[in-house]
Amino acid sequence: MKLLNLAVGLACFSIGATQSLAAVISVEEFGLFASSPEFTQGFVQDTHVFSPLSDFDSVGWDIETQDNLGNDNFGSFTWKVTNNSGVNYSNITSVAYLDAAIDEQENTFFNESAVFTGNTDASSWEADEPGFQFGDIYDNAQAGSLDNSSSVGVGNEDDPSLALGFEINDFMTGDWFELTFEISEDDIGGLFQFDPDSNFGFYFNASLKIYDGVTTEVLEPSTLSLLGLGVAAIFVTRRRKI
Repeated sequence: MKLLNLAVGLACFSIGATQSLAAVISVEEFGLFASSPEFTQGFVQDTHVFSPLSDFDSVGWDIETQDNLGNDNFGSFTWKVTNNSGVNYSNITSVAYLDAAIDEQENTFFNESAVFTGNTDASSWEADEPGFQFGDIYDNAQAGSLDNSSSVGVGNEDDPSLALGFEINDFMTGDWFELTFEISEDDIGGLFQFDPDSNFGFYFNASLKIYDGVTTEVLEPSTLSLLGLGVAAIFVTRRRKI
C-alpha cells in the first residue's frame, strides 16, 4: 500500500479560533499488535502502509480487515481476529497504532503535539515519537506495555505517533475479537494530534468487541453506572414486595 497523501478542505479546530484551511494528512503506518507471554516471540502484528506485515497466522489466529477510511483519510478501520489455533490463551494485550503527519510537505512532520483527552474504552495509551530518534512507543506497542504518557505534548512538539491498548484476559480457541479505530476531525475522545502551523488537528480513538460464546462489548463507565442503578432499583423493588 502506498503512502497516503490526502488533501482535505476542512474547518479547522483551534483554541479560541476557527478558520478554513486545506490540510494534507500523510499516513505513514497503522497497525494492530497482539502480545502474550505465551507467544514464542512475544507478539504478532498486522501493519499497513510503510512496512506491511501480517504474522497472526504464526500463532494460528485468522485475521480479517474492513477498511472504512475515506479518501480524506477520516473514518474507521476494523480487524477481526479469530483464535483457530486449538490453543487457549490468556493475558492478551491488543494495541491499535497510528503514525500520521499533518502538512508534512509544507511545514515538516516534527512540529506537532499529541495529548490524551479521555473518553475512551482503551485501558492504556501513549503518544510519542515513533522511534526513529528517541521514542519507545513502537517497542511498547509490540510488547503491549503502553506507558500512559505523552512525550510530545504542547511545548514539546515533534513527530507524534499514537497508540491505544486493550486487555483480553482469556482468548479461547473459537473466540474472536474485533478492534476498530477511528480518525475524525470531530471530538470523539481518545488522543488528539495538532499542528499549530496548519491550525488543524484530528482525534484518534478505538473500541474493542469480544465474542467468547456470548457477544460482549466493552462498556463505558457511564453505561456501567446506569446498569448499577438499574440493579439497585430492582433490589429495592423486590425488598418492598417482601
